[in-house]
Amino acid sequence: MYIGVDARFVQDPYSSIGVFQRNIIKHLLALDRNNYYHVFLTQQGERFVKTNDRTQFVPLKSTNLLLSNRTIAREAKKLNLELFFATFNISPKFSHKVRVVLQNHDFSYRVHDFTLQTLLPSRLYRYLQLRSVRHADFLLANSAFTKSQLERITLATPIRVIYHDCDPEFKQGNVDHETEERGSREVILYAGRVAPRYKNIGVLLRGFREYSKVYNETTLTIVHNDQVRPKDRSFAAREKLNATFLKNLERPALIRLYRTAAMSVYPSGYEGFGTPILEAQNSHCPLIINNAPPLPEVAGDGAIYYDGSAADLAKKMRELKEDPYLRERLVRKGFLNAGRFDWKITATETLECLNQFS
Repeated sequence: MYIGVDARFVQDPYSSIGVFQRNIIKHLLALDRNNYYHVFLTQQGERFVKTNDRTQFVPLKSTNLLLSNRTIAREAKKLNLELFFATFNISPKFSHKVRVVLQNHDFSYRVHDFTLQTLLPSRLYRYLQLRSVRHADFLLANSAFTKSQLERITLATPIRVIYHDCDPEFKQGNVDHETEERGSREVILYAGRVAPRYKNIGVLLRGFREYSKVYNETTLTIVHNDQVRPKDRSFAAREKLNATFLKNLERPALIRLYRTAAMSVYPSGYEGFGTPILEAQNSHCPLIINNAPPLPEVAGDGAIYYDGSAADLAKKMRELKEDPYLRERLVRKGFLNAGRFDWKITATETLECLNQFS
């Protein structure tokens, strides 16, 4: 079977989409001995995909969804593709019969007014995503929560939940040795996007302000790859918070931060999965997260949850600071929970779905 694969964002070092595309393609190509793959990607992305005798690159000039969708549809017809694996929420509209397996990561357009990764206004993005869902032959969801959202759109198309994982780099190295340094410098860490309102950076800053009234030696380090909202930056400056914003931090430095931080906080009110949860748990970093779906589905009992308010977040941070046994339990249970997720399992289950169309 000849399968096309969307790898438009495979070169993105920071986004969870880039992590997904790099790892799912890597493991699919290593696992599958029967099918042939045409991987659609830009020239910059070619070094991130290791080819074999059943793989061919199809070059794209841009990651812009509208322009590259046209190119994919045109080339798919020339190549006579039988199946297309759309790895990022949106699939091209094909002029000939191509079966489509669509990977759904989230429905962030519902809670955010602009989709930064695609440079598309939210209304257009919404139309393209809904059209893709309704025309797909098989839907993949990265959590039961994402599946429940898909079921609001369509009940006729088969849906399967297949969990993802974090970047394998977070699982490498001597974690135990590095965690011995934890607490020598008090750092509370957040890693993720900061521009969308649903990330709740304002709640994080207000919670840290209350926490700092008791523990004023602690630094809040916010690692991000997008633009900080002016409202959040001005709040941190006005309140004279000991907060640092680090943009586009290299992966080794981020891993080091996780492994030495006193705790990691994930305040997001909306996710499709929540990759930073697994980054923290694999790094033996105690974790506090918002009790909003699907975060408990991913974190399990390897985190403590707060109710979404700044007051409760500050309370949970103080509890974690003051209870060493709680920290040890979270580190142990978090690491065990992270073991549930593996890219090899993701690829195996994904290949089962693809092979249904052979």
